[in-house]
Amino acid sequence: MDRARKNGILRILWFFAGVMAMMFIWSRPAAAPLFPAQSLTEQPAQSQPAPGDNSLILGDLNKDGVLDAADVLALQNIYLRGETTLTAEEQLQTADINADGIIDTSDSALLTAYLADSTIDHGIVSLRDYAGRYTG
Repeated sequence: MDRARKNGILRILWFFAGVMAMMFIWSRPAAAPLFPAQSLTEQPAQSQPAPGDNSLILGDLNKDGVLDAADVLALQNIYLRGETTLTAEEQLQTADINADGIIDTSDSALLTAYLADSTIDHGIVSLRDYAGRYTG
């Protein structure tokens, strides 16, 4: 593939990325700021399961007791490829971050944002509280 063709493809990709960003910004209600100024009430985050405990933690799709990038990848595998070792009930309990009854890209985006947000203490603010800031 020659250089001019590669540059043309890159321009098209950048254009679509810009369109998607504008759609995201325009789809947000004016009354809902992107980063709300109000702080969350501090409360203990979801407890980590003891070894051998089968309790489910919101966002912990690989059931290792830790929220990390592996859980984001597992969530993406659920809605993109349908690959999972979880039952349908477990999927809704662990993967439906925004509690809308559907596992989709918004759940993945919330989990990724939660893990990437360095302004919160992950030991105090639970994933459900964090998601509530953006989903109402």
